[in-house]
Amino acid sequence: MVALISSGLFVRSLRQAYKADPGFDPHGVLLASFDPFLSGYDENRGREFYRRLVERVNAIPGIQSATLARRLPLTAGGIAFANVTIDGYASAKDEDMRFNYETVGPQYFQAMRIPLVHGRDFEERDQEGAPGVAIINEAMARRYWPKSNALGSRLKLAKDWLEIVGISKDVKNRSLSEAPQPFFYLPLLQDYRSNMILVARTAVDPEKMFQSVRAAVAALDPEIPMFDTKTLEDHVGISLFLQRMAASLLSIFGLLALSLAAVGLYGVMAYTVAQRTRELGIRVSVGAKQSDILRLILGQGLVLTAIGMIGGLVTALAVTRLSAGLLYGVSAADPMTFTVVALILLGVALAAGYFPARRATKVDPMIALRME
Repeated sequence: MVALISSGLFVRSLRQAYKADPGFDPHGVLLASFDPFLSGYDENRGREFYRRLVERVNAIPGIQSATLARRLPLTAGGIAFANVTIDGYASAKDEDMRFNYETVGPQYFQAMRIPLVHGRDFEERDQEGAPGVAIINEAMARRYWPKSNALGSRLKLAKDWLEIVGISKDVKNRSLSEAPQPFFYLPLLQDYRSNMILVARTAVDPEKMFQSVRAAVAALDPEIPMFDTKTLEDHVGISLFLQRMAASLLSIFGLLALSLAAVGLYGVMAYTVAQRTRELGIRVSVGAKQSDILRLILGQGLVLTAIGMIGGLVTALAVTRLSAGLLYGVSAADPMTFTVVALILLGVALAAGYFPARRATKVDPMIALRME
């Protein structure tokens, strides 16, 4: 019962996670990582490489939009954060003003299909030397500008003031189960990073476009490696690795436990029938019907099953609470899972007890009475 319920909860949680809205569209996007610094590029050459790379990839037939990102949502590992001062906001004593942020290229929100609710995306004009800009998410806008529009407001990062030029929809950055957290984006053209991820949305199967992208990179510089190539769907799937492993392993253990329970119950009931052959013969000889014998034997099996199920339900309620943090969209005491598992186990128990009970109804009273 415990193994089956745990399995059921993780399977339902995994299904809910795959149906969840992460804040972006993972379908039809290819990813490839680069780090020109490892090939001896300085910042100026790196900037030029990335500019030409995005230009060439955008020109490939079948590519709808291409951009760059330092890190993608739902990536395992740390997220960049920075201390921020918000113009006009007086922070409370000991208030944590560190916020997670990401560095992205122009058309990032278009390529990821992250809706911009106000303002604009980063553009080529947001170059080094131009006025600093940033895009914040709705959670940050709600938190620090609850009664006004954050567009045109400023936030200070290190020594530089940045103008807020856009507000995006909230995105799941750490996990699919997280609540919306304040987050902001910086333009790559003003915040250069050497190791970046190419994000390209395609009109066809992204797997078919990797060769074309490799050819574009080789045309720029065959010495720069393209690594960690995958689709955005694969990337999201990797973030669900723990849930998938838990669901798979617990399903295996659950089916094994169910099989052992069925075999064990069948064995107990078959042994009981064999031991009670003479008694059953006497019952038949004094007028017991086949239905009476069937109810008698099945009733014993159901009593054993009920005891096990009650103990299993109580134990499962305690055990599943320990895994509540790994579940998404499903509570640790999900009534549907508990009910379905109980019905499955009850059905298996009835099947396991039916065949010995059926055999008991066929006992010949004359043969049974002659047995020692």
